[in-house]
Amino acid sequence: IDLIKPGTSETFYSPWRDEQRPVRGVLHGMFVFWNIYNFYKQLLSTKSIPVEAESYLIHRMEDIEMEFKSISGFKDSEGVTDEGKKLSENFFSL
Repeated sequence: IDLIKPGTSETFYSPWRDEQRPVRGVLHGMFVFWNIYNFYKQLLSTKSIPVEAESYLIHRMEDIEMEFKSISGFKDSEGVTDEGKKLSENFFSL
């Protein structure tokens, strides 16, 4: 399934690189950080991690939430297919 329109040259702001990136790179970053966020969430649910680690995970999850908010317009990107837009919408459900 194509997530990015073939031949698109559109770029979009990437909070993980703090620069304009091809939409493919931003979508990849969304995939990676959405999974990191959910991994941290699962770790927190175990209730068996040290307090210092819990504090770090909570802080990092807040950072990831803010990073996603900074790219909320991505799902309207012209370089993303309808399927890519549906996928990206799921990433915003943190």
